[in-house]
Amino acid sequence: MVSTLDNDDELQDELLRLGEPKNPLVIKMSSFNGMRGLDIRRHYFDKKEGITKPTAKGIWLKETEFKNILNFLNEHSDKIVSFFKSDLDAAELSIRSKQLLQNSKRKNRNEAGLIESELKSWPGTNFFECVESGNKKIVRFNSKIKLLASLDADTLSALAKIIFNYNKAKHTIGTKGSDQIFNSMELEWGNLIHHSNES
Repeated sequence: MVSTLDNDDELQDELLRLGEPKNPLVIKMSSFNGMRGLDIRRHYFDKKEGITKPTAKGIWLKETEFKNILNFLNEHSDKIVSFFKSDLDAAELSIRSKQLLQNSKRKNRNEAGLIESELKSWPGTNFFECVESGNKKIVRFNSKIKLLASLDADTLSALAKIIFNYNKAKHTIGTKGSDQIFNSMELEWGNLIHHSNES
C-alpha cells in the first residue's frame, strides 16, 4: 500500500529528511485509510509553491512490517554495513568520494548559516573563542580590541564563519605538536590585532 500523503486523516510527524534539500528522502509517521504506518518517500521541490512535496516513489509500512524489518536490520546490521564498505571497485570509490565531497559541502553551507557572532570583553591577547551549545554555534570576539569593535555586523559575521571553520579544521588535525603550532599562530594573530589596536 502506498500513501499519497495528501489525506485529511494523515498525521504530519516527520522523523527524518535525508539527501539533497530539493530532492530529499523523507520518513514520516502517517495515517492512511484509518491505519497508522511509516511512510518512506522521495520528495521533489515544487518551484511554484517553494516547498518540497511527496512523489509516488516510496513505501508505506504497516506496524508488523516495520517491526519485522527493524528486527532484521538489527540482526544483520554488521553484514549490511560491511556490504556497503568492503571490496569497492574503482568506479564505486570514485562515486563514493564525490558523494562524500558533496555531503561535506552541503554540511558546511548549512553550518555556516547557523554561526552567530558576538562581542564580549575579556583580558589577554586571545581575540576570539568558539562556543557550541546544542545547534547554536557562536564565535565571540574580544570587544576590548577596537578594530574588532569597529567592524560592521556583516563583516563580523563573515569573519565569524571563517574563524569557526578554521577552529573546526584545527580540531580534526591529530598530528603531534599541532596544538602548539596553532596556539602560537593564534597568539601571533592576537598580538598583531592588539598592535593595530594601539595605532
